Amino acid sequence: MTESIEAKVAVLENRVGNHEDLLNKQIEKNENQVELNTLLKMQIEVNKSQQDQLVKFGETMDKVNTNLTNLNSNQKQFQQELSQINSRVGKIEQTSDEFKLDPRKIVKWALVGLGSIIITVISAYVLFKFGFKSK
Repeated sequence: MTESIEAKVAVLENRVGNHEDLLNKQIEKNENQVELNTLLKMQIEVNKSQQDQLVKFGETMDKVNTNLTNLNSNQKQFQQELSQINSRVGKIEQTSDEFKLDPRKIVKWALVGLGSIIITVISAYVLFKFGFKSK
């Protein structure tokens, strides 16, 4: 009977050893699971932060789009106003050219006027000297 008890004890010790190995493996798995849970929680926080950043980035891009749209609209309006100003300047330059004083024309006009005054004065003097009087 001692052999059978010793054999049973040996079998039981073997089983206990196997159970210890299994327990050690389970403890290691539990530690790994805790570490994975911690990493998962950290990743969830990082994802939330990135989601917030993406929302803010989307809002910023919307504002940039609005600003670009306004800038394009203002540019078109500026081009139209510039076109109108160029048209007005062209009309002013044309009118200015029409009324521009040409020194040669002024001298010619002055000479013609002076000549006709001289002729009128001479004619009046001759008529007065020779006694032509009006009735």
